[in-house]
Amino acid sequence: MGLSGWAATVASALISTVFGLVCLFAGLKRIDTGNAAMISTFEVIVSIALAVIILKEALTWPKIIGAALIMFVVVFLARSKYKTAQVDCFKKDLQGRA
Repeated sequence: MGLSGWAATVASALISTVFGLVCLFAGLKRIDTGNAAMISTFEVIVSIALAVIILKEALTWPKIIGAALIMFVVVFLARSKYKTAQVDCFKKDLQGRA
């Protein structure tokens, strides 16, 4: 593998892994883990969109159906009374101190 191959490998690792984790942990400081988990499911949809736009991949029915299912589940969870154990535990702790 030549220099350009190694450069592409390092760039891929830095952009997709390191930058992604830095953004994830920055987001966790701002929102709870349950919401972060729901938002992170959009990674697949963004990957499909970027593959179609940048790599000129074909947008096939399985990709469309998969993206639609992911969006449906995220909306369903966002509208449900889903709460993380961390939030419930924090509320109980605050009530105990009052």
